[in-house]
Amino acid sequence: MRRETVLHLTGMHSTKYGGVERYLLGLTKSSARRGYHTAIQYESQPQSAKYIQEIKQSGGEIIIARLGAGWVDSFFTLTHILRTMRPSIVLTHFVRGYIHLQLPFIKRRHGIRKILAMVHGIQSSRRSWRHFAFNRYDGIIGVSKGVSASLIAIGTRPELVSTHYLGLFRGNTR
Repeated sequence: MRRETVLHLTGMHSTKYGGVERYLLGLTKSSARRGYHTAIQYESQPQSAKYIQEIKQSGGEIIIARLGAGWVDSFFTLTHILRTMRPSIVLTHFVRGYIHLQLPFIKRRHGIRKILAMVHGIQSSRRSWRHFAFNRYDGIIGVSKGVSASLIAIGTRPELVSTHYLGLFRGNTR
């Protein structure tokens, strides 16, 4: 039987083995204990060989795919990833806004059970269009009370918003 996959769309270039990488490694380990396979998308190859090795040792995989290449190109890249990986859950991190807009509309076609967005920064009224996308997600996770409050202030439905403080693991991820 095929294990369910959690796909993290990061929209990032990983230049070091830093806090976000440690967080994603912790999620990979936690997901593996619960029977999930984890795939993490990066815009380019992460520079830390140790990080790549630890993700693989934890049962995860890294996918290199440019999602920041423009609206049309990103749509085709995203649909290719979803068709290939067939994830049950997709969690976005630092992706561009057009990825946030595309995901809810292609969710059902690719058999995705849940789409979640982890929002790492305060949302301003300049970006208030994001609530159109976020209100079609299954959940929005702010990394602080301030971020969560800003999500609600731009029009995201409060029942979708929760707060999760990064770095709060019970055990060491190393």
